[in-house]
Amino acid sequence: MQLRGYVFGIAVFCLFLLAAIMGSFAMEASYQETPDRVIDVRDEEMVVQTDEPNAVQNADARGLQDEIVVYHQGEQLVPGEDYVWDPDTGEVTFNASSPSVVDGELALVSYAYEDRSQAVRESRPIFEDIAGLLPYVALLLIPVVILSVMALAYAAKPRDTMGR
Repeated sequence: MQLRGYVFGIAVFCLFLLAAIMGSFAMEASYQETPDRVIDVRDEEMVVQTDEPNAVQNADARGLQDEIVVYHQGEQLVPGEDYVWDPDTGEVTFNASSPSVVDGELALVSYAYEDRSQAVRESRPIFEDIAGLLPYVALLLIPVVILSVMALAYAAKPRDTMGR
């Protein structure tokens, strides 16, 4: 009868471990689904340097939008003709052959990027660490649980005291 208590305790422990693993993956998934807030940057000043990449101030931001608006000398420039925007690098390359672009003058760039809240950004490493360790802990505990049950079963086995 003592064996049933040990097996029950081990089973409850395994259920809690499984719940912790599932919870850590659920928290990581909820982080991935946390909506980003979109930050709009309006009229950021940029000195035009033709045929060279010109990085916006938030070039390293995650999720730069595909479209930007660029004004130079009060006129809206045409993407593809007057400039090329690379959202992967956050750089604007002005076309030197465009009559609308004058090297060395100011352009106003408006763009948007995604940003997560500070609390969400700070919590991510914690969840990554927990989610990364729990499967290994579970793998280490499986043999311990199996050996414990085997040892308890052996200890609970009736002994032949008559020498048969």
